[in-house]
Amino acid sequence: MKLQQQVVQALFCKYEAQKQEAKVEIMTYFENPVGVADHPNLIGTLDGLIKKYNEADEHISGLKKLLGEVEEDGTIS
Repeated sequence: MKLQQQVVQALFCKYEAQKQEAKVEIMTYFENPVGVADHPNLIGTLDGLIKKYNEADEHISGLKKLLGEVEEDGTIS
């Protein structure tokens, strides 16, 4: 595998991991009422986690769009 492909794969993995991390944390708040009761700023925390999830998703979409614009010689059109 070429270095360029490895870098792209690493970026996809990074962004997918960020999405999964945010999703797990969000689901923990929804499914674990004990943790929610101990958290004074639940709405703010969930808002931040949703932003984190969406930002990672946007990064994935942007990378896919950028890769669609890459020519066979590796230059961006």
